[in-house]
Amino acid sequence: MPEQALLNFDSPHLLSDEEAVLSCLGHGRESAVSSTIIEARTGLRPRRVQQIIRKLRLEGHSIGSATQDPMGYYLTSEPGTCRMISSSVISRQT
Repeated sequence: MPEQALLNFDSPHLLSDEEAVLSCLGHGRESAVSSTIIEARTGLRPRRVQQIIRKLRLEGHSIGSATQDPMGYYLTSEPGTCRMISSSVISRQT
């Protein structure tokens, strides 16, 4: 399980809801998990899942999203994708 080691669940900044969302995510675009599945697995409401994904991205977690099959969120380590995600999240703040 090398992907799990990348998540750093020992970080004191992660809350249990955040850990739950991270544990649902697969590594790579082909492992995208829909928010509906994340909601079912964690018991969180849709808006809360969105808030957590956004917060995790701002904290530096490389979480991509896909709008075509397979749709959903996934962990990524591709540098271009990470930069694109960061820019997108930051631009929505302003």
